[in-house]
Amino acid sequence: MVSSATYPKIDPKSPACFSATVMAALRSRNGFAGPIVSDSFASAAVAAAGSASGTAAANELAPMLA
Repeated sequence: MVSSATYPKIDPKSPACFSATVMAALRSRNGFAGPIVSDSFASAAVAAAGSASGTAAANELAPMLA
């Protein structure tokens, strides 16, 4: 499970739950082959990221996670 934390040294532009770099690290460096999920789509970091896809995901998923 990934969080909405940001890791500037890994991906300065995206929260971990939207970061292709973080996902690739989980798969390649850690050998993780299962599904990657998050429960952080309604967080402040996601809202601050302001990406169209991130905002859409947060708006869609927030009611389901409340």
